[in-house]
Amino acid sequence: MSDLHKEINFENDLCAHLSANGWNYAEGDAASYSHGHAVFPADVIAWVQTTQPNVWETLTKNQGSAAEATLLDRIRKQIDDRGTLDVLRFLRGPARLWESLRERSL
Repeated sequence: MSDLHKEINFENDLCAHLSANGWNYAEGDAASYSHGHAVFPADVIAWVQTTQPNVWETLTKNQGSAAEATLLDRIRKQIDDRGTLDVLRFLRGPARLWESLRERSL
């Protein structure tokens, strides 16, 4: 039987396309996915640090060494409460990240 119509072929094609168009993907990346937080922690932390340095500075000032865990836990809570798509839609503007997490989680 041919493997042509198996989902893995679609996944491989999709990952190859995304990788060719700027997505940072490498074989084995799935191992760094946090099922508990429903994100790739390193990607989320890097995104916040790069796009919202003031938010990251405030978070590290207030949370110290627990900053990463606090951010990831708050994002997960929002995903649980509102669903992934709503969280992504609301957070599309970088200035909204901390506002959303603070108002809806604290």
